[in-house]
Amino acid sequence: MKRIALIENTGKDFFKARMRLAKYLKNNGFEITVIVPNDGYLTKIEEANFRVIPVGKIIRGKGITNQIKFAYDLYKILKKNQFDVIHCFRMQPNIIGGFIAGLLGHKNVINHITGLGIVFTYDSTKFKIQQFIVKLLYQFNNKVFKTKYIFQNHQDPKDLNIKSHFKVIKGSSINESKFYPQQVDSFEEFTTSTNTIYLLFASRLLKSKGLAETVSAIDLLNKKIKNSIKLLISGSIDKDNFDSFSDYEISNLSKTKNIFFLGNKDDMHNLINFVDICILPSYYREGTPRFLLESMACAKPIITTINPGCDQLVQDEITGALCEKKNILSLKLAIKSVINSNYTKMGKKGREYYISHFSEDVVFDKITNFYL
Repeated sequence: MKRIALIENTGKDFFKARMRLAKYLKNNGFEITVIVPNDGYLTKIEEANFRVIPVGKIIRGKGITNQIKFAYDLYKILKKNQFDVIHCFRMQPNIIGGFIAGLLGHKNVINHITGLGIVFTYDSTKFKIQQFIVKLLYQFNNKVFKTKYIFQNHQDPKDLNIKSHFKVIKGSSINESKFYPQQVDSFEEFTTSTNTIYLLFASRLLKSKGLAETVSAIDLLNKKIKNSIKLLISGSIDKDNFDSFSDYEISNLSKTKNIFFLGNKDDMHNLINFVDICILPSYYREGTPRFLLESMACAKPIITTINPGCDQLVQDEITGALCEKKNILSLKLAIKSVINSNYTKMGKKGREYYISHFSEDVVFDKITNFYL
């Protein structure tokens, strides 16, 4: 029985994004150990019958002291325990975990790149310096310790200049027991209507996710078409992220007619099934946006950008539409083209595309084969 260590930024991230993979691996005969900081989710993970080892402190954007503590605790854990595969997720666990595991002589270490994030979204001098450092660290682990990489799109290995020991596995796990086509005729105060088309934007409220452009495009369209377009927005402000909208900015956007902020929703599967079209015109360096995968699984057409991680999800004018990044006119035309099409048929085609290319069975099977 192979022993797999799964290492994540936070217990919350693991519980929401990796639990399905962990269960799949366990059901296929692997022995799973979860290594995450204690952020209140350890008990929930343990209740799913997984061995959990707490490590250091939360390191996501929390400074060098927390990273050193995380590294020291991880060193002790990996030195004490024997694992056949060490599988890390996200940038900081990847770089720190890859280095420590390599230093200790572990031979089967995998860094899972779930997108290059905000560092690779902007091109200011500050971010170019950070990009250089991140590339250098990833390349060091890859060349010196032969760390293996899983990417979710074909552009990321090119931008990191990783040329060996990697595999592109498009997609990420979503809860397929929840996200599938269902009839939902109302959601909170909203009800279906032949005179209203509902679009849904769901994401952290970062500027690079394209929210402001979406609001502007919807506002322009509502002045020119007969049917009313209502934009429902699910997500929250990320106050620790410089790219986040402020409360004041969100308040101003919410004054636009037919724009509705709903906050975070636990019943996202119902919300997606209620709306007609899902939209995320992101220029953030995504891996594969989970919201768009959930939308495809629910048979909703999607509108997104020609951007790594996003454009691979859309068969343009068949399962949705693509638009240029940061381009309100291009986005407006993309929304209009989907609205004027048979978007119910588009959504069904999108679900077929999801099942054949991005479903859990497809993605998890490829990950398991990469372990061998």
